[in-house]
Amino acid sequence: MSQFIYKIAPEAMWREAERNGRFTGAPIDIADGFIHFSTATQVRETAAKHFAGQADLLLIAVDAAKLGDALKYEVSRGGALFPHLYAALALDAVLWVKPLPLGAAGGRMSVLDRIGQKLLFSFDPETAHGLSIAALRCGLPAASPPPRDARLEVSVCGLDFPNPLGMAAGYDKNAEVPDALLK
Repeated sequence: MSQFIYKIAPEAMWREAERNGRFTGAPIDIADGFIHFSTATQVRETAAKHFAGQADLLLIAVDAAKLGDALKYEVSRGGALFPHLYAALALDAVLWVKPLPLGAAGGRMSVLDRIGQKLLFSFDPETAHGLSIAALRCGLPAASPPPRDARLEVSVCGLDFPNPLGMAAGYDKNAEVPDALLK
């Protein structure tokens, strides 16, 4: 089955688990007698179905191999096999924890985003690249700004950044819109 599984949890609940050294589950998990997880292919639908519009959520990646026999894959939504943990989650199995800003769309792209993506994907790569650079140059936002997380802040050569630096190699290869990309 999946090597990595995912849990969506409110940040306050997760921070309490970190203080306690283990995660015993959300109220629904406790009521059902196991901690609900999703695979990578299931987590987007889980977010949309159960967490739409909620703020201050975290996505927690877990190494399924570290959970042993307490992890069972059982039939759930739509007949799919979902990972269920019949024990508390030991934090040493957690690979990473990241903010999960869902907003009103519940993690799904809006209709306009989907139309724009389909249109952009209909062009050859160089034309799509040129159009996306032109859109940024005209002031269209690259994306909603992510929530600030002090744990991600870095300092490089005396400059402070709100998050680790990174950009796809060659995306803005002519440095036409660096300000739009670094907002």
